[in-house]
Amino acid sequence: MLDTMPMLGWVAKEAENGTNHNWSFSVATYGPQCSTDPYNPDAATVRRPVHGQLQHQYQPVTTQASTSAYIHWSIPKRLHHGNCLYRDEWASALATAFGSATCNVPYSAITSCHFYDMDNEPEIWNGSHMDVHPAPPGYSELANLFETEGTALKTWDPNAVRFGPITCCWNFLWSAGSSTDGRSTYAGIDYVPWWLNQNLLAGPDQRRP
Repeated sequence: MLDTMPMLGWVAKEAENGTNHNWSFSVATYGPQCSTDPYNPDAATVRRPVHGQLQHQYQPVTTQASTSAYIHWSIPKRLHHGNCLYRDEWASALATAFGSATCNVPYSAITSCHFYDMDNEPEIWNGSHMDVHPAPPGYSELANLFETEGTALKTWDPNAVRFGPITCCWNFLWSAGSSTDGRSTYAGIDYVPWWLNQNLLAGPDQRRP
């Protein structure tokens, strides 16, 4: 099996219905924006035109996180309702379901079939999840998250084989992050070699799958 283990830290609330305020960029809060939900005039798109600029020039209405549509996974489970399943419960269930079955992984000593991508394209969270992570995630944030969340995953599924970094595009093999936590911060070293080295230095648990 191949699963994706989220690392962002936020999960969506129930779908917005026009009254529960489960949307990120409220017109009432942030003012007029480029467009809104046709069924909900308060749920907007985060961007507004830049006055005096050429057509199609926009700026975000805020550079701060807007979390009204999300729940942070640190909130105790007892505060949630409905048919919720948490990462630890899901990984533990997968560990039980797939048991000790073995796989033949070419050119590797790995025999476990419990494969996990550690998140999906986290280096573009500032685009795909700009409401809760408006700044580009940097080298150190991404490496530290893999270490922290990968270690947690091993406690839920001891046979987990963790894959990373799971980038969206080939160019992110070389560059990720911002001017304060990117290639220029680390002597011009490309992202993936730096990331692999950091996880090698993190200790035996991170060196192994």
